[in-house]
Amino acid sequence: MSCSGLDHHLIEQDEGGIFLDRSGADRRYSIFHVEAKRDLYFWLTPILNAATDREHTVEEATIWLKEHFEGILCDKTQVSHWIHALIEKHKGKSIPLAYHGDDFHRMMDIQKPVEESLIPDVFNDPEFSHINRVTLYEGYKILSKNDERQNILSSRYFYARVRAWLKANKPDMISEIDKQHRQKEYDSGNRCWIEGKTAWLWHTNTARESTIKTANDHKYVDTSDRYRPTWVGPQGR
Repeated sequence: MSCSGLDHHLIEQDEGGIFLDRSGADRRYSIFHVEAKRDLYFWLTPILNAATDREHTVEEATIWLKEHFEGILCDKTQVSHWIHALIEKHKGKSIPLAYHGDDFHRMMDIQKPVEESLIPDVFNDPEFSHINRVTLYEGYKILSKNDERQNILSSRYFYARVRAWLKANKPDMISEIDKQHRQKEYDSGNRCWIEGKTAWLWHTNTARESTIKTANDHKYVDTSDRYRPTWVGPQGR
């Protein structure tokens, strides 16, 4: 990367962030939250005031940085002095670990994938008895689109995430009917129960068989507008 390119990245992307993918790669990143209007220019202003013995505005500090930063960064002598000062200051110390404080955890929460909150919200709901896995996946897709998420999990991968969570958190409380299971649906027009579609379910071990056999998709997804179904179950964000 050229000095000018690095200069542009550091100066122009002052509102940017970093994506934490929840893998081992995150160990490399130290995350610090910068409050609005307390960026690099804000902290540079008092330094310029002290160095020049006059008051500077944040706008003037911004102009100074853009005019001088690249020259300093590309000056091999200046850079070598800075690196030498760091070596002398920290000589003999071990390599520091990335800082994972409150700001790191705040970023993790902001970037939390939809499924990480949806799955616990649904299965921890005190009123939960059962849910069709297709309905749960439909809810996941609805919430992901509402949240403008780009990488939506495939159904197979999503179901694997659900099973992993249940195994870790509710291994003896919730079971899966891993075969097609026909449910009853209420026909509001004729005011009677009819044989409905088959379903693959997750259900509590205490739910009655008659309850499990009763479709409850409406409890989670509102399809009154068939073009824009809405998630009405426990909120996943």
